[in-house]
Amino acid sequence: MSWIRFRKYLAVAALVPVVAWASGDLEGKLDQIRQLNYTGQIAQARLLLDQLAPTLRATSSAAVEHALLDAHNLALSGNLDAGLDSVSALLDIPLDDLTRTRALTLAANIAAANREHEQAFGFLRDALTMRDRIDDPRTLSQLFSNGAQMLAAAGEVQSALALGREAAQAAQASGIAREQCTAGQRLAWVKQLAGDLDAAAEASLAALAYCRQAGDRVFSATLALQKAELLESRGDRLAALEYLARSRQLFADAGYDRGLSIARLREAAILADQGHFEQALVLAEAQLPTLAQARLWDHLAEAHGLVASAARQLGQKSRALEHLDEKVIAEQRQHERERSHRLAYLQIALELDKHATRMAQLHQQARREALLRQSREQDSQLQRLSYLGAGLLGVILTLLVVQASRERRHYRQLARRDALTGLVNHSRFFERLDQAIKRSRARDQALTLVLGDIDHFKRVNDQHGHQTGDAVLRRVAARLQASFPSPAFCGRIGGEEFGIALPGLDTDQALKDIENLRQSINQQRRHDGTIRISMSFGLAQLRDGDQLLELRQRADEALYQAKREGRDRTVPARP
Repeated sequence: MSWIRFRKYLAVAALVPVVAWASGDLEGKLDQIRQLNYTGQIAQARLLLDQLAPTLRATSSAAVEHALLDAHNLALSGNLDAGLDSVSALLDIPLDDLTRTRALTLAANIAAANREHEQAFGFLRDALTMRDRIDDPRTLSQLFSNGAQMLAAAGEVQSALALGREAAQAAQASGIAREQCTAGQRLAWVKQLAGDLDAAAEASLAALAYCRQAGDRVFSATLALQKAELLESRGDRLAALEYLARSRQLFADAGYDRGLSIARLREAAILADQGHFEQALVLAEAQLPTLAQARLWDHLAEAHGLVASAARQLGQKSRALEHLDEKVIAEQRQHERERSHRLAYLQIALELDKHATRMAQLHQQARREALLRQSREQDSQLQRLSYLGAGLLGVILTLLVVQASRERRHYRQLARRDALTGLVNHSRFFERLDQAIKRSRARDQALTLVLGDIDHFKRVNDQHGHQTGDAVLRRVAARLQASFPSPAFCGRIGGEEFGIALPGLDTDQALKDIENLRQSINQQRRHDGTIRISMSFGLAQLRDGDQLLELRQRADEALYQAKREGRDRTVPARP
């Protein structure tokens, strides 16, 4: 498990607190609610919020503070949609700059926790454009630390570091332990993400002291978990287990089930490393429901992988294969989430660039008009400044073009994968096969091509629906990947047709492996319900003088022969 991946989904625990500005006893009640939110006593805070609501005048500053605390409490209790609706409604009314910045920061945090990445970056963008009008260090600390967390999760590590350092400075200026706890913890995470583990460990310890002082259980638990991972990466498993025990207790006290499950998963990984496979399997498997319900796909994938590994060590092959299938599915969902997060950031970043360009153009226009009213000497100066501005704009445009080119190269790589199964697609598979043929000839090495087809797949779609058909395709793909590790490679080359390239294997060797695969696929599994599937395979070994077209044609003919002979069989091509 990676702490970096865990922090992407810890936003709910770090939802931004608010500062009361009312006076007298009302201020004391609002502050009491805030402290209950901080320390994880969500139900008690809800009771006080409901009791206080009827006494507030709708347009008063106390009512605004109450609305922010209410949205915070809803999100902390897991009702993210309601929390986001509440703070969004608040943003529709006139607010002063300070209150609007705090509301935007809270909205960005809740939206990020709710996986609404484009909306989250939109709120963050609006808040950051107001930073120069805010002089309250506490508000700036909250804004910058949340911005650093969101940028780091989107892959913008250097920008996140810069914003994280600003957050730490603002928190120090505020003198508030809770702000120093929050900003310090997030900066420690970004430093870990940047690969500076020593600095991350130092920042974690400093932040932990502030979190204890503030009484924030969730952030204290988070820092203890982060410290455990750093210790584990250095091989100090005994100390790591001590910090994990502290983290589990704090998460349990705060009622934060997600964090508790991740801490237990970390412990299961250490147990597996120590050879305690039975304990590791039981502990990891127990976390699956919580991780799945929270949609923490990266941790869910790790948990399934850990169960599969432990089951394999314990000789439970069927159980291991089932969890390998589920691991592949969770990994695919995590990749989709990361792409969504990155695309949301890029879209908002582009809008920010456009806004900055428009502001620069307006500034230059105003400057030009002022200079035109002055002397010819000043007109000359304006001309020089215009040239400079054009040059800078050209540099900016050049950098944008370079960045766009990099992004295009990245998405060209994504285009080589089949989105449903995660295998390489038709074009990429045969491109790799052509390369493998050339290598095999150069090394005088055998190579066998296998083409497989799911029997009566249309019947599965017609009787059970396309979602079930998609699930069958994903599971077959996962079984292929698990059965044929590198240097072999697999691809989805048609609707229900798959290709397997086996460098170094002749037909006799390949036939045994494919038969084992076919028989295992033919066995009904509990995930499939009443669905039983089978596959037909055709094999062809590379011959002298064969090119890609000839090899594929012979494998195709063997596959068609398998289907003509009744399906659910493996047929080698004629020598």
